[in-house]
Amino acid sequence: VDRPLAHCAPRLAQREGIDRIRGQSTPLPGEQISLKGRNSKWCLAVEDHNNVHEGTKLQLYECSHPVGQTFQVEKNNDGSMNLRYGNTDFCVDALGGTKFTNHGSYFGLYPCRTNGFNQELTHNKIGTLELTEFPGNLCMTVKNGLLAEGSHIVGAPCTGHGGLLNEFQLWDIEGSTPAPAPSPSTNTCNK
Repeated sequence: VDRPLAHCAPRLAQREGIDRIRGQSTPLPGEQISLKGRNSKWCLAVEDHNNVHEGTKLQLYECSHPVGQTFQVEKNNDGSMNLRYGNTDFCVDALGGTKFTNHGSYFGLYPCRTNGFNQELTHNKIGTLELTEFPGNLCMTVKNGLLAEGSHIVGAPCTGHGGLLNEFQLWDIEGSTPAPAPSPSTNTCNK
């Protein structure tokens, strides 16, 4: 007996939804985040997008492969934002919580939560993605400036606060307007 195609549509839609959640073949909803300028072929991606879990690290991957590279920008009332990985319950996180103040710590995925200081980011006009809790102190950076698939994303002192721009910290988010550029540092602690 021939069944109309409409009969199969709900089952196909359900199957496609499962594939999106597993990240197997269809990109999750959201925007790609790429390095700016001459490095724009490199995008933020999750390590092993088929097996996403708490602690999955962020890495670089060529933008031509959008699976594992889509993030939803969720604006907070204070002007900061959270980056949710597709439609999952995981957000970009400075892994390690309060211990993250050490430069070189990894960015990865952790269950989304409100008021999670290590998940709140500011995208400044120059393009840095910095932890809101540590303005000017910790920005998402390509580890060792190595432009290669699998290079991890770590925290490092932010560029543009009176110094030279670090091209490995400058990010474009499709469809996003960055916050104003940071003001020069007024740190008087070292006097």
